[in-house]
Amino acid sequence: MIGKSKVRFINEIKDRCNFHCHDHLEIVYNIKGDGQIYLKDGTEFKLRPHTVTIYKPNVWHAQQMIKPGIDYCLLIDINAMDSAKKFPSVYHIPILKSQRIRKELISIVKTQCDTHAPYAKVLNLRVSALLMELYQIQTPQNITSLDERLLKAKSFIESSFMNMNSIEEAAKIADISPDYFRHRFKDFYGISPKEYWLNCQLDHAKLLLKNSPLPQKAIALQCGFKNIRYFNTRFSHYIGMPPGKYKNKK
Repeated sequence: MIGKSKVRFINEIKDRCNFHCHDHLEIVYNIKGDGQIYLKDGTEFKLRPHTVTIYKPNVWHAQQMIKPGIDYCLLIDINAMDSAKKFPSVYHIPILKSQRIRKELISIVKTQCDTHAPYAKVLNLRVSALLMELYQIQTPQNITSLDERLLKAKSFIESSFMNMNSIEEAAKIADISPDYFRHRFKDFYGISPKEYWLNCQLDHAKLLLKNSPLPQKAIALQCGFKNIRYFNTRFSHYIGMPPGKYKNKK
């Protein structure tokens, strides 16, 4: 740890920063290095240059570096600053694009503590303004509630089932590891994401079989099935009859 302040400091992380938490709101600005952020609930975020992550008090988190990095950290008393209370438990900005906000964040971290009230008041105003600007940066990854991210992944499957190549694509939308995504999706919806993907394909096939003049093979391909035999098997198992019989059923 470099620096003299207990609330503003610079971390040089060569390998791993183990799970820890603070009793303050923490802003972490990664100016150098690549890696991964881990939360206790299994959530993961990519860490790259100019990533900003804001943690509410007592949120356990860890970092694993692929390339050594440098973090600028700022701890804030959440009870003394109303603008800090608006944030969710974790607020992740994949890339902070504003050069001005980057410079201001670094400047605040590097500013030495001063016990004189006027200086402290000015610094508090700067921190409050910084928080407001960071809060207004809206990106999909700022949605950190796991159920909201699972819902986004579910919606992605529903809209992309014909063109998906693997369930890892949906896990990426949820921004969690594929194994953890499979586990939590089934816990939340009572069905595995792969089964849900398959059901979306088969439900669409049912619709086309009844309302489209397309031949059965073309319908299978349009629904994302590259193997017609596999399509017939899965459809029969799902509906209780083969596709041809279902199409001709009145």
